[in-house]
Amino acid sequence: MRNRMKWIFAMVFAISMIVTGSLWGALILPDAVAREGTEQLILSLTYPGEPGVMIFQHHKGDVRITGYDGEYIIINAAMRYVAGQDVKGENEDSDIRKGRAEDSDIRPVPGHALRLNGLEKNNVITLNSNSHERTIDLEIQLPYRFSVHIEKLDCGEIFVHNLSGEIEVSSESGDVNLSGITGSAVLNTVEGNIRARFAGVTSNVPMAFTSVTGNIDLFFPEDTRASLKMRTDHGEIMSGFDIDMEKRESGGGKSKETGIQRAFLDEWIHGMIGGGGPQFLLRSYSGNIFFRKNSNVSAKQR
Repeated sequence: MRNRMKWIFAMVFAISMIVTGSLWGALILPDAVAREGTEQLILSLTYPGEPGVMIFQHHKGDVRITGYDGEYIIINAAMRYVAGQDVKGENEDSDIRKGRAEDSDIRPVPGHALRLNGLEKNNVITLNSNSHERTIDLEIQLPYRFSVHIEKLDCGEIFVHNLSGEIEVSSESGDVNLSGITGSAVLNTVEGNIRARFAGVTSNVPMAFTSVTGNIDLFFPEDTRASLKMRTDHGEIMSGFDIDMEKRESGGGKSKETGIQRAFLDEWIHGMIGGGGPQFLLRSYSGNIFFRKNSNVSAKQR
């Protein structure tokens, strides 16, 4: 009887979401949740077995994405909650604070404010998560031939593993971690480190890695071909590759008004590995840049 009630509740909720247009092609399966307090969405693809892309904006929390040999999009979402402790939002309003003052035993019910919308059309997944400044952690499984475009608006780390496609991440804060990637990446974070390990790269596709305050630590196959453009203002640049350095450009001139002559060197470092190839841009303001060999793999350039 209890299982039947759970099933009926899930079906009613799913139908109501579909009718309102908030969720298309998704199933909510309470019996398949990974742990207590986790909600799960499963989306099917228009073209199973074909490449696809996931595009989403996530406001707050960790994001873990793993590629697997399957045909469904599996999304587990959990409100950040520790049993027996309060869940205090950073922007808690005055009514909530007053309620806490009147009753010290009162605390939020976990999961009540969790909002997650997923849409699928022609193998393009659009995911949106926004729960009024609450912290939501996401664990996502994608078919490994998927690309990912993430806009991260607040704190939390991003982990992407075992995908073959284009990885694009823009994050205001938090580290960005990639591993087992075959393809290309454009990664940007304001306050956070970037660490990416490539098992293979896509031929003739440029990449970019930028962080204002963090380190950039990259691993590429030994036979990768690329033209490097690198700069850090207050850090060091280290390379495990033999770089064919290009002569730094110079410029300057004489001011007609003051008569002062100015000369300068280009602040960017340019060089080639493997004879050159698509441009890889590496930029940090105060962090270090590490460009290493991933000695366990060959480039498998496609």
